[in-house]
Amino acid sequence: MTVILMVSGHAYAAPAPAPAPAPAPAPAPAPALDPLDEASSSALRSDLERLVESQMRGSWQIDKYEYESMMASALMSVCQVHVHARSELLGAIDAEILGMGGPFEVAWAKEPDLDALGPLLFLTRVRTLLSLAIVRAPAECPHILTPQRPFLGLQSDRDKWSLNVETGGVLQVRRTGGHVTYGFGGGGRLLVSRGFGETSFLFGPELSGGAMLQPGGTEFVINYFGAFPMVLRLHHRTWHYDFEVAPVTLFQASDTRFSFGGRLGFSIGVQARRSSGVIPWAGLQIASEYYFPGARDAAMFLRGGLRIGIIWN
Repeated sequence: MTVILMVSGHAYAAPAPAPAPAPAPAPAPAPALDPLDEASSSALRSDLERLVESQMRGSWQIDKYEYESMMASALMSVCQVHVHARSELLGAIDAEILGMGGPFEVAWAKEPDLDALGPLLFLTRVRTLLSLAIVRAPAECPHILTPQRPFLGLQSDRDKWSLNVETGGVLQVRRTGGHVTYGFGGGGRLLVSRGFGETSFLFGPELSGGAMLQPGGTEFVINYFGAFPMVLRLHHRTWHYDFEVAPVTLFQASDTRFSFGGRLGFSIGVQARRSSGVIPWAGLQIASEYYFPGARDAAMFLRGGLRIGIIWN
């Protein structure tokens, strides 16, 4: 099409202006993760948070070497999660960091208060570990370590069956009638657990024993305790909190008649990084047990002490 221009009585031909280009189409949104990849992303985040928290429990020094110390364990998790689920998790963490006033360097420049910025620093370290592992994954993931759908995690028993072996020493206080006696001992138990996200249910047999002063005397009596504990375990990263009930039984080396009763208990523990296929942990426990009258007089025990264990799945 030609446009005629009149200038001082003279006509000139000029090309018509080109039509405006059509607007570029908006980029297509990234596809939403399906439930299996969402579960994998959640498990990956849980693993990385546990690794960073465990590492920070020591004396965090130079970032480069702290991340390198965690890298093998981080890659064992990252390699088993699909690329798009890794990227989605990285984007979600970036959004959280911005929502907390990050990046950390910007927040620190405004308010150099490590206590106030502790949660932001922790999340920043989780994000850095993830981003470093994503960069290294293509070259360093073993060929036999392929993405799983879903990936259930390696640093906990979430959403899977596990076997727990626990042992520990026990200080005991017994009250029978108006008499209070003391003793000590130890024991162990083998528990099967099923994880449901950040909650686990454990159950299994337990056997323990200990020496205790006889009421009003200087001689010891050897007590044996059997139990079948049922435990509700609540997880918060590397920490866990156990609430338990159990039917219990008592017999003695010199008197094999059984007394029966019940237990209420609580324990707290902290887990280390997975090593050689197991997750070690250590903590403290306390329990109160009541034995009904029958073979012996009614008795109340208060038992507590150190407990260590491993989780295998």
